[in-house]
Amino acid sequence: MDPASWRVAVCVAASLMTGVLLAVGSRAMDAAAGRTLHTGLMFWLCTVAGLALGYVAAALACRRRRIRGGGMLSLLFLALAASVIVQGTCTPRLVVSWQTVLNAMTRRETQYVSLLFRTGLLYAGVSALAVGALARVALQMFRQEAPDVRPGTAITLGVLLVLLPAGVGFGIGEGTLIPWLGFGLLRGAALWFGVLASLVLARGVWSMLPVLAVGLALFGVGPTELDAALAAGVFSRLVHRDSGFARGQPVFVRQTRHHAVAAYEDSDYGFVFAQDGRPVLFGNRFHTARTLTAYVPLLLHPSCARAALFGPEAGLYLPFLARAGVKELAVGGCDAALLKLALAADEHLAGAPVDVTRVLRQRARLAASQAYDLIVLAGEPMWMRGTGKAYGAGLFARCRSALAPGGLVALHVDGRALSARRFAAVTRDFARVFPNMQLWCTGAYDWLLVGSNGMIQSPADQMLACFERQPVMRDFARAGVLALPEALACMVCDGAGVVPWLERTGFESGCANAGRVPRVVFGTGAPEGLLTPHALEPVRQKTLEWLLPGEMDVGVYQAIRDKTLLCADARTLSARALAQTAAGQGEAGLADARAAAKLNVRDPLLTRLAESLELEGRRRIAIGEFKGGLKCYENLLSFSPGSAHSHYGMGFCLRASGDNETAYLHFARAVAAAPGQIGYRMELAQVAAAIGEYAEADRQYEEILRREPEHAEALYRYATCLSTKQRKDRDMVRSLALAEQACRVTAWQNREFAYGLANLYMDAGRVLEGMGLKRRLNEGGSPEAVRPPAGRVEP
Repeated sequence: MDPASWRVAVCVAASLMTGVLLAVGSRAMDAAAGRTLHTGLMFWLCTVAGLALGYVAAALACRRRRIRGGGMLSLLFLALAASVIVQGTCTPRLVVSWQTVLNAMTRRETQYVSLLFRTGLLYAGVSALAVGALARVALQMFRQEAPDVRPGTAITLGVLLVLLPAGVGFGIGEGTLIPWLGFGLLRGAALWFGVLASLVLARGVWSMLPVLAVGLALFGVGPTELDAALAAGVFSRLVHRDSGFARGQPVFVRQTRHHAVAAYEDSDYGFVFAQDGRPVLFGNRFHTARTLTAYVPLLLHPSCARAALFGPEAGLYLPFLARAGVKELAVGGCDAALLKLALAADEHLAGAPVDVTRVLRQRARLAASQAYDLIVLAGEPMWMRGTGKAYGAGLFARCRSALAPGGLVALHVDGRALSARRFAAVTRDFARVFPNMQLWCTGAYDWLLVGSNGMIQSPADQMLACFERQPVMRDFARAGVLALPEALACMVCDGAGVVPWLERTGFESGCANAGRVPRVVFGTGAPEGLLTPHALEPVRQKTLEWLLPGEMDVGVYQAIRDKTLLCADARTLSARALAQTAAGQGEAGLADARAAAKLNVRDPLLTRLAESLELEGRRRIAIGEFKGGLKCYENLLSFSPGSAHSHYGMGFCLRASGDNETAYLHFARAVAAAPGQIGYRMELAQVAAAIGEYAEADRQYEEILRREPEHAEALYRYATCLSTKQRKDRDMVRSLALAEQACRVTAWQNREFAYGLANLYMDAGRVLEGMGLKRRLNEGGSPEAVRPPAGRVEP
């Protein structure tokens, strides 16, 4: 190969990998700092500034020097490889800095700007500096070899050899390499530039030095878990801080074509599924909003047979439609890998697999020939960059054209960091396309706009039949909704009813809303102008004209209407309770919550408030603040019947405060609500023994050992309970047998059990055996079990 062709090949190879590096840097910055408008601007600002500074610095350095050979290019390629290695090594520290902000009690916008600049400098600025210098040196070498070339020819060559390969590399990196290799691709990029440094050096054996240096540097740095570190998505968790999920080690991390997915095992939630850092699925709480969002359109259109879901969050709602019996399902606008992972997460939670073979083969399309009965738009939150078209009138019009007569379009809107004015603008655009629309509030941060090409009129008999399907009822029960009126009360108003609120609120563009997101997340004090359920309560309609009886008995139909109106009154009080709690008026909020609970204790907003309080109580117990935890559980149980979790937490705090009698009652309620929980029975048994209820303690220990005969903790605690001196039926023989079994189960590795057995020997009058066992334990020897006496031993 002649030298000119060789240089062209090196230029194209460098441009390709530079494009890949841009794709990796952009994805990494979005993962760390959130995919916001500010992140994109900072990334490209640092990129352009780095290119310009590198170009100018190289121009000044080489202004009066003729570049000979490839030594200068080799050094710059090495510098580029070093910058890539620095990205990998500094990423964990950068994530820790973001995590510090997440866990801080106070935050400032200046912290955000500083962290964002450092992130842009790491993922864009440093590498761009080396690329800019490379471009200037390569241009000067080209001018030296072809001084008479025309400017137009130089520009054409630059487009063909630099910009076009870089664009191709960006596309390949974004669509193929990142999903395949993840952020480990950075190590490959560093090695790639090391190889190019060796190729341009062209000094025989010495040409191997650059690539060897890069290889040694990568070996010295060692493996870096960049995917796990960047899965934290700290900014996204700040926006979703209402969930309380702050940190954790992922058990699974995957990069899809456009998104990052992570799964966590967590003691507070059981299981957490995060998409782009946003926790969207939880194992043991926060199911209500997602369940209602999925099933409300089906309740309005119970005869739905053909449905399509569009958007990156389609996988969160697809399983509900499948379990409800919708025969034809299609998905569009969602990565296939992301869809499979979301369905796997739902199967892990619900225990009901969903066959997606046909769904993956048939992609949804918005065309008039499709004639869908239901279209669900499950886009990402509006604070994320690139979501503008998902909430535009153009998409709404295309959806209307793809509906069958009487079909529905359901648009889910995430209300986190969303201004009321921006939501009003989206609602206005939706109402213009669908004059016959309804507005539903399915959660504290979840809204549903439902539109139809005809009148929305739902027969109550078919609606009730859909609600009572066994899989559907199971989903609703998991979400805490046990009756149809509790779901119907989430309806706020129709298109005509929302007009006064739109006129009063005003409108705002998507860019304006996205621009204030950092101020909402990092600003001090309660942000103003955000969308809340309480803001729309003044326009709530209670006519229920859209609910038809169908073939339902008139008495049953009237009972459903009356109960729905009662639940709607509870919803008004619940919305006000949330607003007062957010404003710092805790006592007033609790008073409204108690009043709402008298009307409907299972209101979705009350359920959300109860879950948040229970979670806060668990957190306070974890840090040893039992008085604060006790206050959380007292507030929770003042308006909620409480779950097994809440009664257990209340009992735990009471026991830590010394109130064993009241703790005994709450532990008993926890066991009654969740009889399969061994931990609850253990606490009940121990507190029962503490207050002298030995018969109850024995029953609990016997039940635990019936379920788990080798439960070492239960064996030892039961032994100490049987040996209590205050017992009239003290049984030292069985106590010793149980304690010895506990030591055998733990292979004598548990020092508490072993020393406890020695004390029991001494209490039983077998002093020599007890002292001998303690001596062997103190000497570090291997103690042996002593054969128990044949008869009962009295102290």
